[in-house]
Amino acid sequence: MESQSRPSLPIPGTPEYEELPQYVVKSPLPFRRTIRRQELHQIVPLAETTIYELERRGDFPRRFNLTPAASYGI
Repeated sequence: MESQSRPSLPIPGTPEYEELPQYVVKSPLPFRRTIRRQELHQIVPLAETTIYELERRGDFPRRFNLTPAASYGI
């Protein structure tokens, strides 16, 4: 199997680095919003059992039931 090399990331402080997309420091939304499980897995690529364990330990927002079809909120 042939090894594929990853492109290297630019060095911080260079113009190439400044062109990279940056994370938002503060959420533009002033409120929490409810999301469905499918959207959660797009945002947080963790297995369902891992999320459950994090919830149980208090390291992840707990799910809640809005309806039988929508059972996740952040």
